[in-house]
Amino acid sequence: DTGGIWGRISDYVLARPVTTTVVTLAVLLALALPVATFNLGFNGNKALPDAVDAKKALATLENNFTLGLTSPAIVLIDPGQDQNIFESGIQASTDEFLRLVEEETTSATDGDAPYGTPVQTEVNDSGNTELIRIPVNADTGDDEAIRAVEHLRENLIPRAFPEQPPDVLITGDTAGNIDFRENILSKTPLVLAFVVALTFLTLLVVFRSIVIPIKAVILNALSVGAAYGLLVLVFQEGLFLEGVLDFEATGIIESWLPLFLFSILFGLSMDYHMFVMGRIKEAHESGASTDDSISTGVKATAGTITSAAAIMVAVALIFALTRNIGLKQFGFGLAAAIF
Repeated sequence: DTGGIWGRISDYVLARPVTTTVVTLAVLLALALPVATFNLGFNGNKALPDAVDAKKALATLENNFTLGLTSPAIVLIDPGQDQNIFESGIQASTDEFLRLVEEETTSATDGDAPYGTPVQTEVNDSGNTELIRIPVNADTGDDEAIRAVEHLRENLIPRAFPEQPPDVLITGDTAGNIDFRENILSKTPLVLAFVVALTFLTLLVVFRSIVIPIKAVILNALSVGAAYGLLVLVFQEGLFLEGVLDFEATGIIESWLPLFLFSILFGLSMDYHMFVMGRIKEAHESGASTDDSISTGVKATAGTITSAAAIMVAVALIFALTRNIGLKQFGFGLAAAIF
């Protein structure tokens, strides 16, 4: 049994292991290099194609008023338990905050200010919470919007409310994006460590080998890294496939995507790794040499694994052909890594 094309490939690799390893590692590392420039964020309204009516309306709104009217920064002022928002000290701080915002609001003399008009205020019926809506002059995922909300949090609010209470919090789409990204970035090392450790321990116990789990973790990491690199080249830098996939690069990779892809791909890889390694182990325990066991295991499983991978690549590419750029990134990244 020659095992088809994968049988011939495995025989070729076994005959030239060093050369094949060096070339393969070089290619995968080269593909992974762009990961160093990863720009994680949210595409916001840019996730939609220009032909969508809703995006046309948003563009008109941005050109004639401010896009911030659809997704303002929302400031909540909570004076504390049994306190009233109309207390003189709290009102003085609120007025100072509104004055500081007004200083950085778009006007005839400052068309590039971070905030727009009108700033809207509202107090609840109980008089114990005030809400202030501040239009931000940028799309929710833009760096300008992020800097505007961070400026409110880090500078204007501390200046206007130097004492606590009141508790002054900011929400809204941009604030949610900022907090989500920070949460993802802070938790990513824990998730990576957990998945890698579980993969390592599972393979260590099943195959009673230190080399096999180390090799599996390295190969999985290289595959994921190469997929990340391709994501950066295609969707962040706009190389190669803009015309084919019908999109315009925004320079942003969705914040949720890398960790999502990592978890899925390590799981899929473990499935098929256990499958092929199980056959190699069976052959070796039957008395075959190491090289013959590898050849037998690959030839016995290559057809099934390749067919399953081809189906998953095809399904993933369906997402890559949708109109939303976040789903495009997900489908392309998943297809590239599985391939």
